[in-house]
Amino acid sequence: MSFGIIHLMNSNASSSPSSTSSSSILAEENALLREQVQVLTHQLDWFKKQLFGPKSEKQVLDMEHRGQVLSFA
Repeated sequence: MSFGIIHLMNSNASSSPSSTSSSSILAEENALLREQVQVLTHQLDWFKKQLFGPKSEKQVLDMEHRGQVLSFA
């Protein structure tokens, strides 16, 4: 995904396209950047949930409880 963005940025800087072509390149670059932001936001939300969500605390308690259950079995 980042290769496409870099390619678009380089092609935009290296050539002197007409304003219509330049606008389409910028629109395509904008779409790629928006997609990348969406993917990274989703990843960040997932990591926040894993680190700070109730699930992370519950797993610690569950693991302690399982250890006690296994040691008595």
